[in-house]
Amino acid sequence: MKQTIFETKQRAEELLHEAINIWRHSDDNDKLEGLENDPIMKLMITALAYQANENISDLEVMKAEVLEEYAQLLTPYEVGHAVPATAVVSTMPQDTLTEIELNSQSTFTLNGTNHQFLPLLSTRILNARISHLTRIDGRRWKLSITLNAPVKDIAGFAFAIKNQNYYELKVSLNKQTLPTIKPWEYSELPLNDCFGLDTVLYTKAQTFEASVTCLDLFARQNMRTYIVRPCKQASFEMETDTFDLILEFQGIGDKFTCSRENIVLNPVILVNAELHSTTLSAQTPITRIDNQFLHAIRPSEEQMYGSSMIEVRRVAADRFNQGRLIKLLNAVIARYHSDYYAFQDIKGISGDKMMQMLQEILLKLVESAKKDELKRVPGTYILLRDNQLLHTKDASVEIGYLTTSGSAVNSQLNADSTFIVPSGLNSAETHQVANPVMGSDEITDESALAGMSRYYIATNDRIVTPADIKLFCYKELLTRYGIVRDMVKQLSVSRRHQMETRGPGYEIVVEIRLADNPFIKRSLSEKIPLVEILLQKMIEVRSTNIYPVVVMIKIED
Repeated sequence: MKQTIFETKQRAEELLHEAINIWRHSDDNDKLEGLENDPIMKLMITALAYQANENISDLEVMKAEVLEEYAQLLTPYEVGHAVPATAVVSTMPQDTLTEIELNSQSTFTLNGTNHQFLPLLSTRILNARISHLTRIDGRRWKLSITLNAPVKDIAGFAFAIKNQNYYELKVSLNKQTLPTIKPWEYSELPLNDCFGLDTVLYTKAQTFEASVTCLDLFARQNMRTYIVRPCKQASFEMETDTFDLILEFQGIGDKFTCSRENIVLNPVILVNAELHSTTLSAQTPITRIDNQFLHAIRPSEEQMYGSSMIEVRRVAADRFNQGRLIKLLNAVIARYHSDYYAFQDIKGISGDKMMQMLQEILLKLVESAKKDELKRVPGTYILLRDNQLLHTKDASVEIGYLTTSGSAVNSQLNADSTFIVPSGLNSAETHQVANPVMGSDEITDESALAGMSRYYIATNDRIVTPADIKLFCYKELLTRYGIVRDMVKQLSVSRRHQMETRGPGYEIVVEIRLADNPFIKRSLSEKIPLVEILLQKMIEVRSTNIYPVVVMIKIED
């Protein structure tokens, strides 16, 4: 802690009294008579006190800098990162088309602006309309849908329910329960390639992680969207331009209503994100990201696994920016307090007046710096770190990444905003069906970042949701056993009733189905019981441990 001038002078007097007491108990204390009034001795003791104060201040500053750097190294980008705005639209293909598959190339643009939006989910847009909605009984409705042309199945088709005054929804087709991805099954969502599981796993190795960006945007928008799962059963196959869905609601509230206006076909969750690409080579091994960075996109297959060739870092490479100037002026003020005696021989600075003026100038500089924060915020850079590539003249690697406008889009985005749609969609049939959620900028305030870093360090590696469990298992299988994403056929997280050790309750079931290939048979087949126990205990340690965990690993025949 920085000592004040008063505390330093007080410490000097204490040191002088302690020295005199020691000397008075010595054998030649008669020769030290009147030493407490010696000006040279007073100056020496005062200098010693100030020097001690300087050492304490230097140690405190060094400790603060080391802890700050340590926190920055441990804290990933997802702590305090920019959060993109989201919106939900209902859309339809053009009249001449039957269906469209949305992907990372399907770019929507906010009308009248340059702000781009990408679909969060990879869904199938059918040219479908509601023809009839008939109530069967107190909690069942028949939803009749008409297409402009026959389709083989409706896998990937999505619909949403605006009214949320119910607990559960069961959907049936041809008297069979239609498998759907429910709104709370985050780990099963068919995320777009830009936000998908492969991208999340890839960026887990980077400083700038994408897990929060990819998995929480759906929850922030809070739209009850249901997506039809792919299914091989013949009962769900059809070659017709009409089909009927039976909607059975459970836990209906008093305010629940089911009408055509409350059912949305082809809902699309849009994220304010723009896709960029850059090429790194030995000639250009570094590039600066101008807008607010979200995350890197998974590269091509041969670049994904093993040691990554690129690294995304926040680097203070803008040389002497405003932030460093403010820190330097603060150091001058601190030196004045710790080495007060050294300023006394400088003409015109024998008192506190000059330092007070300097402090006032410092406050003015701080206010000016707040008006232009980008100049004092370290830039975000993509760096090439592959040594072999750096020494190869003609070699290069193409990197894709997402940026967002943050809060800049908020002034133009509202419930009445319209979008310029990608090719193949009908702009006249595209409109918002929910209030948009506004975006926010990256947190740059040092005190706010420090608080978030401390919280992250205390809560790192926590497992809370099924999506957390799923990502954790993928990561551990890759890092511990070399099982890449493509070798995992299915990884599901569910709950079931258990009536054993802890009495009636639930248990979390993690089912992992691996592909039948020589590598897995050779390296893992005999270790499966040990791997199951290891993953089970690691999940329990990192979670609240309220429910028991069961991990089951199977190799497909």
